Amino acid sequence: QHFQPRCAIGMVPWLNKYSPGDTTALIAALGCDNGCDFCTTTTHFGGKRHQMVTPEQVKNEIKMWQQHTPGTNYIIYEEDQNKEFINEMGRLLRADPDIDFSKFDITILISIRSLSRFDDLDEIVHNNVSNMFIGLESKFAPDEGYGKRSGDAKHILHQLYARGVATMIGWMAGFDFHTREALEEDFQFLLECEPTAAQLTRVTPYPGTPLYNRLKEEGRIKPFKWEDVSFYGGGMIHKNLYEHEIMEFIRKGDERLFHTWGPTILRFFKVYFNGYERYKDYDDKHFRQIAERYRQRVYEAYAMIPALERFAPNGRVRKMVKELEQRWKHHFGEPSKFLKVQAKYTELKAACATMREIVDPTNRHIRIPPAKRYYYFGKDIKDDGSLPYKKEYLNEDPAYISYMKLQAAEQSLLGVAHAAAQVLDFPDSKLHDAIDALRNDASSLLLCLADHLRRPNLDVREFFEDMKEGALDLLAKAVEAGENPENEIDFMVQNAKESLAAALEHYAKQVQGGDGLKKLLTHPALMSFAKATLEAVGAVR
Repeated sequence: QHFQPRCAIGMVPWLNKYSPGDTTALIAALGCDNGCDFCTTTTHFGGKRHQMVTPEQVKNEIKMWQQHTPGTNYIIYEEDQNKEFINEMGRLLRADPDIDFSKFDITILISIRSLSRFDDLDEIVHNNVSNMFIGLESKFAPDEGYGKRSGDAKHILHQLYARGVATMIGWMAGFDFHTREALEEDFQFLLECEPTAAQLTRVTPYPGTPLYNRLKEEGRIKPFKWEDVSFYGGGMIHKNLYEHEIMEFIRKGDERLFHTWGPTILRFFKVYFNGYERYKDYDDKHFRQIAERYRQRVYEAYAMIPALERFAPNGRVRKMVKELEQRWKHHFGEPSKFLKVQAKYTELKAACATMREIVDPTNRHIRIPPAKRYYYFGKDIKDDGSLPYKKEYLNEDPAYISYMKLQAAEQSLLGVAHAAAQVLDFPDSKLHDAIDALRNDASSLLLCLADHLRRPNLDVREFFEDMKEGALDLLAKAVEAGENPENEIDFMVQNAKESLAAALEHYAKQVQGGDGLKKLLTHPALMSFAKATLEAVGAVR
């Protein structure tokens, strides 16, 4: 396991649909000795843990990634993280002076029982672990024979949050002990645990597991196709619930988490603030590095706050966002113009995504990414810190190419706004004069249009001629001001012009090829909007 490919985790899709990978992984052990009857891993490996690598090998792999691509985060896959393994790995990481805990973090998979074995949860944070997947499964799991759930789950989870450790909580619906009343009580327990993120699934009997064998003996396995088997379904007759009830409960469960604790990204920011506030004044060097990583993340979080506030589902969540903003200002003061520009951009992107979801929901489209393979060099692999493979795409994704062209243009325009905001922070900048002149021209244009509207007989042609001429004049002066080297943003303006030109050339080739205009006119969002408009007109008639 060397230089496993990176992937993007936890990115906001409407900010960047094709986020670059920042996380890689390694399998530390296979199998699990907890003995859960639904678990394929336990069954496949005989209920035992089989270690695949040593803590030193994991440490060396992490170090190689930090040298090759600094900032690469790491997932250590093991069904239930072994305490001695993760502590030894952490000791080796801390002993290496070249490894900086502020540059990356580690995600592990662990159970409540294993977490209960730590005398102080600072011990696991000291290993640079800041994210965990925890199979909570159910409030009633300890009483039903699931040993990995032994321990005070709610207390442990809140102790993790107080230390800046975020969780993805696995919860399952459809156990035999789930009546309708028990299912609701179970979910209320999950809400009280306040998961940073949650994976709500159904109990599914995979062939070979003790659960499958027991249900088959009881005649409760339905005929099924492999393509129908997943976390959300597959072949089981539930004891007290109908299948559609469970699916509806899961759907509403995600909504209840959202309406109770807000969006996942808000929950992450709150937890990261806890970690920063707890460790920033510690004497230990590595705890301070961990605090610095949290500081960087919560500082950048300001860009999301206006969007979180605007689209909060209710007053309770909006209050949480306001409290987060006050917490931010307590530590960092008033945001810079740069951050305010970024926040406005993010808010605009969120608004566009919200409108797009109404007109053209994302779940209407199944995205099939282009085929990709990794070609490993085999005998020719060099142990010099270089990648042991090359990546090849087997087919082209036109949607990806178009999106990236538009994204580049959009980011370059945002760069102009950022540059202007930073330059305007200096009172002596000549850009202030250009901005004042543009404001005066805009004010004059509005007054001119207002004058047109006050006339007894409105000359519509003249009104729109003046509007067009005034708007074009404003645009021309704005571009001229941006291109003027004295205003100190000309470099970013030239970048923006080049990116826009590249996007226009791309679409020009599509139109020339004969399908560009057709794709534009038949775009689902445009067609849905046109249909809705025609229906509205018909209703008025």
